[in-house]
Amino acid sequence: MAIPVKKPRVVVTSASTFWKKREMLEPLKTNVALVGLKSEYKDQVEVGSVVFQEGLLAKSLRLGKSALSEAAKPKFLAAAVVMGTAAAFVSVPFGLAMAGATWLSAPLGVATSSFQSELKGPESSFQDGVTISQTAHNPTELLADEQALDSESSPLPALSRFTVAQMKRYPQVRHIAHFNGHGHGSELAAGLAGEEFAAEMTKAVESASRNFDVAYYETCYGANYDFLVNQADLADYVVAFEDLAPSSFAEQGRVPLEEVLEQGMRDGDSRKVAVEMAKVAGQYFEMSPKAISEVPHAERQKRVHLKALSVNHDSTVSAFDLKALQGSLSEEMGALGDALRREIKVDGSFRKNLAAAKKANEIERTGDLVDLGGFLRDLQPSISKKSIGLHKALTSTLRSLDQTILHKRTSAGSPLSGLSVHTKLGTAKNLKSKVPSAWQDFVKEAF
Repeated sequence: MAIPVKKPRVVVTSASTFWKKREMLEPLKTNVALVGLKSEYKDQVEVGSVVFQEGLLAKSLRLGKSALSEAAKPKFLAAAVVMGTAAAFVSVPFGLAMAGATWLSAPLGVATSSFQSELKGPESSFQDGVTISQTAHNPTELLADEQALDSESSPLPALSRFTVAQMKRYPQVRHIAHFNGHGHGSELAAGLAGEEFAAEMTKAVESASRNFDVAYYETCYGANYDFLVNQADLADYVVAFEDLAPSSFAEQGRVPLEEVLEQGMRDGDSRKVAVEMAKVAGQYFEMSPKAISEVPHAERQKRVHLKALSVNHDSTVSAFDLKALQGSLSEEMGALGDALRREIKVDGSFRKNLAAAKKANEIERTGDLVDLGGFLRDLQPSISKKSIGLHKALTSTLRSLDQTILHKRTSAGSPLSGLSVHTKLGTAKNLKSKVPSAWQDFVKEAF
């Protein structure tokens, strides 16, 4: 395996997972941005990309629309792992960007010959399954066990192994992760099941004996406590959206990925990098009038507001210290959960106050995700002055929340605290979750 001539300052690992053909515009634009980053900084940065596209037959099987026998399913669910050669990924950056534009004019999911010719190598379009590209090495060499990936029907094993390979190749440089796809708190992480994502990626960084310095979740509802507390071993810092993250289909377009990621080239520690990434992402929302900012978050996806949402995105994006979130904030939330449960027992009317504060701070239409800071601040005036312990626990939690968030850009018309929580946890306690048991018990009892 060839040894790189120069060690980069930054390594970016990007993952895009989408389950609809028309959404493959997102990873295509991602890869164009990654190529632009490499073109600008050359040997100072290396980039790896993992893209997953579910095939039609696999989709039919997943949705239960096929009569194929159980025995036949593994054969048809196998994902195709496509390796894009290293030199080709960056050999002609401008030409690749132009080829990307040509691909946009073709049916999504079908690469034009010009795009393939720029990549020079095995089939390099986004085919059904997993497509891996890397700017410094042939991914076949980097992974060394690509044959083992041929039978995978999920992108997670490929992403996990690719992450380990990137980190072991460059153990002493800054590593930034970019995760792109649909999200919903801890349930869905960048297009993948949240619990499986957390387990697989935590295993990856443990195997690599290091974690990401910063993770950027370009996904809706990613700035969620239940989600991030289980990601705390994956990265030191996170940049994420509490509400809706804009897509490439919006008139205003998505947040400029290349500009966000290039903050990783800055001197200074990763904490500063995370703050600057959040600032750059936040600047995107200051570009036009925000008619949508006057619409409550829980109503923004209603049909009557879709056009305004497309034109005037106004999201909340924050940078987090994950160690503080998993440490002091979790400790305070555990104590607060106990105090809130005691208040429910002694004050029969307190449930109404909880319900009102929850309703006022819902950030999506299912009523599951609730803005944590807004919920607690709205609840505070309704608590009896005699409940000194509860007032103390609530104040301490709000203070810890503010300390966990390193930078925040939020809507002027409908401001959010920067972090949401789930209010629908089911009946059984999730023993695998790092959410404090006392907080889980409170949520189940209160809502």
